[in-house]
Amino acid sequence: MAETISIDDFTITYFGNSSFFVKAPDAVIYFDPLNIVSVSDEDKADVILISHAGDKTCSKEQIELVSKEGTSVFGPQSAEDTVGSLVTVMAEGGVRELSGVSVRAIPAYSEGRSTFPRDFGFGYEVLVSGKKLYFAGDTDLIPGMQDRENVDIAFLPIGGEGEMDFRDAADAVRMVRPKYVIPMSYDVGIDSPADNFKAAIDVEGVECIIMHPVVA
Repeated sequence: MAETISIDDFTITYFGNSSFFVKAPDAVIYFDPLNIVSVSDEDKADVILISHAGDKTCSKEQIELVSKEGTSVFGPQSAEDTVGSLVTVMAEGGVRELSGVSVRAIPAYSEGRSTFPRDFGFGYEVLVSGKKLYFAGDTDLIPGMQDRENVDIAFLPIGGEGEMDFRDAADAVRMVRPKYVIPMSYDVGIDSPADNFKAAIDVEGVECIIMHPVVA
């Protein structure tokens, strides 16, 4: 396992929970910034995407740390309710076209449970530098996942407790069929479900990459 990996000309760093840094040739993107201590000027964000309000997903201090002049920050209404005008609110299905980046907010919720109600949070589809990223957010296995097509890199929760467990996430892989899948939102350690998730993936052509989170 590694803290930082390269996929073609993309660099990805995992900071734990659902926090990722993605450096593409045309843009720097952060998902749910968390546990970040310092950032070089060249790694400041062009785009920050917040999945939902929460201590581990929507921090004013973290957003400000990784931002620069001109950074675009998008999220659901729950994120704006937490950090105010730092976040530009998107609607489910909404699309934002930026220089070199296209962002679509997609459903992410707990079906039949109140943990993550619909519209409280989003996942995202991101088109950047010729690749499609699918960041699922905190979500159950929900209708519509089969509509995620031509995904290059998928980031899927596997921790259970209001979102997909590793079995659900393996089903999601069968529906989405990404080229690469990176598990997130789980406890690392002896009882980590990441290895079980990787073993449950039986889709030809999908590479599962288990990342070790950066420890400050």
